[in-house]
Amino acid sequence: MFVRNISINVKPNSVTEFSTILDAEVIPMLRKQPGFLHEFAYANENGSHVTAISFWESREQADAYQASGHAEALKSLAATIDGTPKVRTSSVIHSTLPVHAQ
Repeated sequence: MFVRNISINVKPNSVTEFSTILDAEVIPMLRKQPGFLHEFAYANENGSHVTAISFWESREQADAYQASGHAEALKSLAATIDGTPKVRTSSVIHSTLPVHAQ
């Protein structure tokens, strides 16, 4: 299993709109991607920063999404994002999260 960890600065008072767009547009897009397993996102207390973590069956599938769908997701969220999100990738070595293919 593989993860993409995205660190996002959110414009002031935009975390609710960010969450709405994530749920309505980005998650459905992710669910169509081969190898996508699960997504969760969390915000800091004042809503100025979001971390989104997506789980993938393999690095190759996560990389394919990065090459094809990531820009579209950022475009959907553009009105709520401040700056350029930072993406990190990692192999999962342990998880208690029950992750199953969609």
